[in-house]
Amino acid sequence: MLESNKEFKKSIKSTVKYNLPDFIQVDHPVYIEFIEAYYKYLESAKIVINGTNHYLTQETNSINFVLDENFENILLETSTSNFINNEIIRGQTSNATATVLVQSFDTNQSLYITSNSGFVIGERIVGETSNAEATITSYFTNPVQGIQQFISLSDIDTTIFSLLDKFRDRFLEAIPNTLAEDILKRQLVKNIKDLYSAKGTANAHKLFFRALFDETAEIIYPRERIIKLSDGQWSKDTVIRVVENGTSDFINLVGQTVYTLTSTDEIKSSIYVTNVTRFREGTTVVTELTVDIESIQGSFAVDEILYGIDPTIDLEISSTIKSIVTGVQVENGGFNYVRDDKLVFQNIGNGASSGVVTDVSSGSIDEVLVLNGGQNYQVNDTVIFNNLNTNGVDARGKVSIVGGSFLLEDFAFPDNISTDISNIIAETGTGGVDDPSAVLLETNGTIILEDNPNAKIVNENENGIVSSSDVLQFENTTFSVDTNIQLDLQENQNNKLLSETADEIIIENFPNNGTFGTAGLNVPNESNEIRKVVLTNRGVGYTSLPTVSIQETADGRTGASLVAISNQSPGIGSVNGVSMLSFGLNYDTVPTVTLPVNMFVKNVTGSINVGDSFTSVSGATGTISNYNSSLSILQVTTTATSFPANDKITTSSSATAIVHFANPASLRATIGAVATTSGRYVTDRSKISEVSNRIQDSNYYQDYSYVVKIGQSINVWRNSVKRAIHPAGWNVFGEIIISNSVSGSITRTTTSLGGFPGADFGAIIFGSVFGRRLGTIHQGVVGSPANVAGTLSDIRN
Repeated sequence: MLESNKEFKKSIKSTVKYNLPDFIQVDHPVYIEFIEAYYKYLESAKIVINGTNHYLTQETNSINFVLDENFENILLETSTSNFINNEIIRGQTSNATATVLVQSFDTNQSLYITSNSGFVIGERIVGETSNAEATITSYFTNPVQGIQQFISLSDIDTTIFSLLDKFRDRFLEAIPNTLAEDILKRQLVKNIKDLYSAKGTANAHKLFFRALFDETAEIIYPRERIIKLSDGQWSKDTVIRVVENGTSDFINLVGQTVYTLTSTDEIKSSIYVTNVTRFREGTTVVTELTVDIESIQGSFAVDEILYGIDPTIDLEISSTIKSIVTGVQVENGGFNYVRDDKLVFQNIGNGASSGVVTDVSSGSIDEVLVLNGGQNYQVNDTVIFNNLNTNGVDARGKVSIVGGSFLLEDFAFPDNISTDISNIIAETGTGGVDDPSAVLLETNGTIILEDNPNAKIVNENENGIVSSSDVLQFENTTFSVDTNIQLDLQENQNNKLLSETADEIIIENFPNNGTFGTAGLNVPNESNEIRKVVLTNRGVGYTSLPTVSIQETADGRTGASLVAISNQSPGIGSVNGVSMLSFGLNYDTVPTVTLPVNMFVKNVTGSINVGDSFTSVSGATGTISNYNSSLSILQVTTTATSFPANDKITTSSSATAIVHFANPASLRATIGAVATTSGRYVTDRSKISEVSNRIQDSNYYQDYSYVVKIGQSINVWRNSVKRAIHPAGWNVFGEIIISNSVSGSITRTTTSLGGFPGADFGAIIFGSVFGRRLGTIHQGVVGSPANVAGTLSDIRN
């Protein structure tokens, strides 16, 4: 409301004498005073007030006032509303002022004042001379002002307070009458359009509750905590790393466009900056610009000068674009890696590039390797897979072969026997069988030799030729149990003679005393060792390998050591994705990037220590990174790209191990000026692992519900919200915010004990608090009611 329109400025009284004829001004001054007084009355306003005045009365049955020497009532000191003429009164809410023309409180509880429509009904007024006070109950404008300002009464800024209810009824029909104390109705009516325009939105609700309770409401949508498919908030950032030139400060370029120039100072390329981060890597201060890839114009190159306009100084600043590792591609995923395995970058550039494995594949169990056969096991014994923390299920297996097996000479690479479906073909070589018909398969699948003193089974070595000693030879042409099978034995007694299917050739467990080596076939530690385990179900979903065991029993089954192996691509722990943690700086050439090599090993001797160096028969060198004995997985850091089966590892601590299977991951890095992050979930929305997420219930947890958190019960404001701003078809819920503005002051109650908080203090605690919680007067009070009557009653009063 405009201040100039509150008070009546266009007074006729002040112009009366100037509009009368000269002879009246000269000859009739009393008439002029009468006319001025008349218009003064017409131009005055009347306010009806509510106050108290007490007068001295006579002690008679009827009310007779005691008068003073001026024949006026004698006012008592208890009076509060004795305003005096010509004093200024001031509204304590509106701060409006007026001059009292006639005090008529005793007659009709009214004051005639100079007109000012700024007074508010219900506010307290105070006389600045008499200090009298009263409350305005009504305001009546003067007739002259009413006629002059009739048009302005339709303006919310200039209308009188008593007409505000009419505006409220017209424009605020759905808004409660009880608003917050500091809310001005005039301002609310003027701005109600903003509320109605935002109806159904969170902003409208916040504005509504600010007007209603003078509190900030928090609007929550339960749909944001509902688990939905593909509803995660995934974000990828595009970055450029620069080194600022001179005193340039790119921190001020957030929300600005940066650009490169041609040799003729024309813009070559440009992009919009969404965020700027400055940090130190080594000795270099790096500025990383997060940019909006959708806004890119042209292309950016390493070592170009990047410009921008600093809005704080309105000057052009610059920096130099630097080469960074823009990404890493997976060429071969390898096996047995886990999330967060660290990438190893070649130490070039500033050496600050880093990254981790972000995704690995799941797979099945492909093999069970027997590290120790134990003793007293039987065929078909069940193999136990411990699937805890592997994410896999349903792998099953059993013992398929127990007993001794043929041994081959020790060599780094195993001999193989090749055949077609129908015949075993003996190769022609020194000491070999020239006639393939000398080696035949009987119908029952056994291998027999013709009655030929020169018939031999020949194994190739790496040169394709063997000596005559590398043979298996029968002593005579008639096979019997007592016939000895002889084989030259060398260092490694664990290599076994294999059939064309790569199965071991074993000796049947005859009950008589046939011999193998120096022990009979009925020796327990040879005939009941586990030699082979077969998988009856490979299982599914394994992201890491389970541990494997066989139940030890009272009948002597003990000592077996087994490990599960994944060796068929894509296998368990094969790398599917990697993420850059830091892009580094100043790469002139592409760095190599590797992961540690995970290999299955067997025949481990000595103690394998992390940090030891190693060498292998195949020529590889490196450092031991980790050794998991329960899974028999050796992890090494090396530049070698392959480890063949049966390669021998020797550590600097003289420990040895034989490689059973290894397939290292292969990665390739790229460098450039602009990089894109692998992406990340910026919130926990729709994550199953987030405990606050819920399944839709079509009531609270649904797409069309919302919650208002405020310091008032929903029972107070539900109907008002539904009438004013509630969107149709939605469910509204309320939560009460508990105020944390608690007084920390403590009232100290003294007693006769020199101020020590004693019995009275106990009465306060147990009487005031516990008694009220129990809903009674005396329950919870220490001692009987009589003992605390004096203090307790005082407290309650």
